[in-house]
Amino acid sequence: MALRNPWYLLCGLLLTAFFPLPTRLHSQTPAAKLLQDIRSATDETNVPQKLHDLWQLDSNLTYLVAAEVHGYYERQVPARTRAQADTLLRIYAIGQSNDPSGPQPWLLRKALFAQAQAQFYGRLVLRWSIEAISAAPETVPSYLVTEAAHTLARDYKANLITLNNAAKYWAVIDRTIVRRQLHTGTEAKEWAKVQSHIRLEMRSSMPDCNQLHGSFAEGLETERLNAEGCETFLILYSLQGCDAQSLWDKALGVALKDSKNAWLYRLAASEAFNSRKFEKSREFWQEAFALESNVALRAHDQLQLAMAFRAEKEYRQARAHIQEAMHLLPGWGEPYVQLMNLYLEGSDACVMTEFERKSMFWLLIDLCQTLKSSDPSYADVADERYYLYLQQCPTTEEASFQGWKSGDSYPIKCWMSTATRVK
Repeated sequence: MALRNPWYLLCGLLLTAFFPLPTRLHSQTPAAKLLQDIRSATDETNVPQKLHDLWQLDSNLTYLVAAEVHGYYERQVPARTRAQADTLLRIYAIGQSNDPSGPQPWLLRKALFAQAQAQFYGRLVLRWSIEAISAAPETVPSYLVTEAAHTLARDYKANLITLNNAAKYWAVIDRTIVRRQLHTGTEAKEWAKVQSHIRLEMRSSMPDCNQLHGSFAEGLETERLNAEGCETFLILYSLQGCDAQSLWDKALGVALKDSKNAWLYRLAASEAFNSRKFEKSREFWQEAFALESNVALRAHDQLQLAMAFRAEKEYRQARAHIQEAMHLLPGWGEPYVQLMNLYLEGSDACVMTEFERKSMFWLLIDLCQTLKSSDPSYADVADERYYLYLQQCPTTEEASFQGWKSGDSYPIKCWMSTATRVK
C-alpha cells in the first residue's frame, strides 16, 4: 500500500501551486522533450529513466519537474527509500539555486519534506525548518511553525541541541508569530492561538527561572559571559517571565554592545514596562522603532509607546502614537480598540457635565464603525462595543433639550480636543 502521509500530499500540492509549467524552453530541444515526457507520463515505470536522462543532459532543469518526481515517489510501493528522498532534496537544492522566483519556496519544500521524513534526517529537520521560517516569515504556513516548535522542544529535551541554539531557534519562532499576529482578518486570530499553545510548550521545555539563575548568575556577575550567552539569557528570561533585575541589566548591557537590533530593544522595553520604568520603556520602544523596517512591526512599536504613555496618564501623547499606528497599518483593528479604551480611561481625568460625558459615546460609536470597516476580524468586537456604547449615549430628547440635532458637529473637550456628530 502506498504511503499517504498528509505532509507528502501537502508538499506535492505546494509544488504544483508554486511551479507552473515553464514556457521558455523550445519544444524541440531534447531537454524540453524529457520534461514533457515526465510531466505527461502515463506509464510511470519510465519516469526514473527519463529523470536520469534529464539529469545527465542538464541537471539544473530537474527542479522544473520537482512536483512530478515528488508525486511519483509518493505513489511507490513499498514506501519511498532514502535514496529517493535524497534525490528529491538534491532537486530542491537545484531549485533553490536556479529558480528565478528565489530560494524561499524551495526552503519551505525542503522543510516540509524533512518533517515528513524525520526518520531519515533527524536533527536536520529543525535546522531546515528554522531556515525556511527565517527566509519567509510573512508567508510561512502556521503548521510548519507549530511543527518546528514541537521539534525544538523534543530535540532540546533529548540534548540534541545546545541551549544557545535552542534560544536562537525559539526567538525565530516567537518573532515570526508576533509578526503574523499583526496581519488582518482571521489569520491574526489563528496566529494568536498558535502563540498561546506554543508558549506553554516552550516554557515547560526550556529552563525555568531558578535554572537560568543557576546557569547564568556567576557568569553575569563576574562579567565573563559573552554576548551570545547574554542574549540567550535575555530570550529565555523573557519567555519564563523571571524577576532578577540586576542580572537582566548586566545581560542587556553586554548584548546591546554587541548587536543593536530591534528585537533586543523590544525585550528591553517590555521588561522596563513590567518593572514600571515607563520612561525607560519608551526609550527602548523608540530605539526599536528606529531600527525596524517592517511596517507592521513599526505600527506595533507605536502602539506599545502609546501604552507606556497611557500608564503615566499622558493621554494626549498616547493618542498621537495610536494615530501613528493607524497611519502605518490602516487595516489593523487593534489601534482602534486601544483608542476607545484610551478615551474611556482618559475621560475620568476631565471635568465634564453629565451630558458631555454621555456625548463622548457618540465618538466611540464612530470608532466602532470605523473599526468594523477597517478590519473585519474585529467585527464581533466592534458590534459588541457599538451596542454597549449606544446605551450610554444621550437620548434624542436629551440632545434636543441641550439644543443639538442629529448631524450637528459636537465638540469633545479636555485633552481629547476633537469632535463627533450628534446621533
